[in-house]
Amino acid sequence: MTGSNRKHLLAATALTGCLFFFVNAAQAQNPSDRNAYFGETHLHTSWSLDAWVFGNHATGPADAYKYAKGETIKHPLGYDISITTPLDFMGVTDHSEYVGVTKQANTPGSYTSKLPEVQDMIITDPNSKEQQQRAFLAVVKLLASPPVKALMSP
Repeated sequence: MTGSNRKHLLAATALTGCLFFFVNAAQAQNPSDRNAYFGETHLHTSWSLDAWVFGNHATGPADAYKYAKGETIKHPLGYDISITTPLDFMGVTDHSEYVGVTKQANTPGSYTSKLPEVQDMIITDPNSKEQQQRAFLAVVKLLASPPVKALMSP
């Protein structure tokens, strides 16, 4: 066995020993495997069609991650919000269909905002229930129809 191979074998043996120690230590602390973990399994950000229509125009996946870690973020209504205990896990579950379309439709000058297919999704007054309802119905119609080719292009 060469010196190089011997060093690799020694390192691998040491690593295996450390892993064995940590696994056994973890098992000794909780032999019945009954840890409680707290988190969020279903979270939509401003990238989802429905979250945008219902008022989340600010928070994206990066904000969700910061929030889960206990960092302060801006709530979609404009005030600071945080949690005192970080989450153990969190999954952003934005809709894959037409991801970001409502956000881009409501970004003046964007390619998407100029498409005829999204005009009913544009909300100029965030306090207008009529505009929110119109946008919601436009989203429902969009999802109920065959794929809109103009919205499938990057």
